[in-house]
Amino acid sequence: YYADVADHDLVCMYQLVKCCAYQQCQTKALRSEISEHEAVCPFISVPCIYCRAMVMRQDVIKHE
Repeated sequence: YYADVADHDLVCMYQLVKCCAYQQCQTKALRSEISEHEAVCPFISVPCIYCRAMVMRQDVIKHE
């Protein structure tokens, strides 16, 4: 059924998905691998350990 295919596409581990910071990063990876990429992506926003402001990972040192 078509509805089953659409539901499967939302969870399929072999589906290409965009990085959360795709506008800057332009990375697409398999759903099963995207979390590994996002764990080190320099364009992902992370909280500052001091003020909790969200800062791009590549700018954290400069921010702190």
